[in-house]
Amino acid sequence: LILGFEMSTIDAIKSLVEYGLGWSYLPDSLLSEKLKILKIKDLELTISFHAFYLKKRISDRLINDLLSNFKKWQNRD
Repeated sequence: LILGFEMSTIDAIKSLVEYGLGWSYLPDSLLSEKLKILKIKDLELTISFHAFYLKKRISDRLINDLLSNFKKWQNRD
């Protein structure tokens, strides 16, 4: 995969896809009349995800809740 450029906001990404200037993985909530879901048979996709936070905030409840939710999501089946 060779990236041509990156966009930092999901709305900008959606607009580029709607104008035919690229493709992306987007949440269902952003589906519009201009966009179509591409269904691919027998495809197992793994996407690496990284969460960053300040080390001194490891004991913050919000950080722990976020990490816990990621673990639950990762192990869903």
